[in-house]
Amino acid sequence: MAERLLPFGYDIAMVGPQWYVSQASASGCRLFAALELDAHGRPQPAADRFPSAMEGLGFAPLASQVHRLGLRFGVHLMRGIPRQAVGRGLPIAGSPWRCDEIANPASACSWTTDMCGIKPEHPGAFDWYRAWFAQLAACGVDAVIVDDLASSSGQAEEALIRRAIDAIGRRIELA
Repeated sequence: MAERLLPFGYDIAMVGPQWYVSQASASGCRLFAALELDAHGRPQPAADRFPSAMEGLGFAPLASQVHRLGLRFGVHLMRGIPRQAVGRGLPIAGSPWRCDEIANPASACSWTTDMCGIKPEHPGAFDWYRAWFAQLAACGVDAVIVDDLASSSGQAEEALIRRAIDAIGRRIELA
């Protein structure tokens, strides 16, 4: 990519959907797959696909390599909060709220079972996104694509995501 596409302005190496699912397939999302999550419900790179994740380093080594090539590093995200974090009532990092308190299961994506919606007006929803983007920023993520924002709560959620990214103190492009 650095050799052939960067000269034409393509400068973001993007990790695609379900990077937090072991044994993912290029042929579509695995429904009801076990997700790799941390103790606060934030998706983590699947160790069988991203070896640095085995050592608890997440995307940091991969992002560093991408940066050394003169590219930016990005990840594909699904809007909302992992259903498995909601089901377990995991605490949101740096927040008094839990994942189940901010979830809106009725606002789930129709084509994947990984995430459910959030209640954008709930104060813990901002905490969720801020904690997730802070973790991604710490690993060197420069850009994110957030999928399924055309949902009924999409505009409010997109504004919330933008505010959370702005609050972490590191520029992350929202594509």
